[in-house]
Amino acid sequence: MTQLAQERLLLALTTKYAKSRDMFGQSLWDFQNTKFVLAEVATTARIARMYAVARVTKIFAGSNETMKDLVARSL
Repeated sequence: MTQLAQERLLLALTTKYAKSRDMFGQSLWDFQNTKFVLAEVATTARIARMYAVARVTKIFAGSNETMKDLVARSL
């Protein structure tokens, strides 16, 4: 689950960099494609986070002790 927090940090750092980087006389953030790509990355990250939470919730709600043990070790 630590990768989920790292993904949010990297997205924030990338956005900060895009806003500070100048290209062709304007900020990289001002290019429409940059915003589209970062929005797609943010959406994919949010879906992955929701999927991971749903899977972990399902595993811990069930009675499969082996899966619970595996998930607990990976956190």
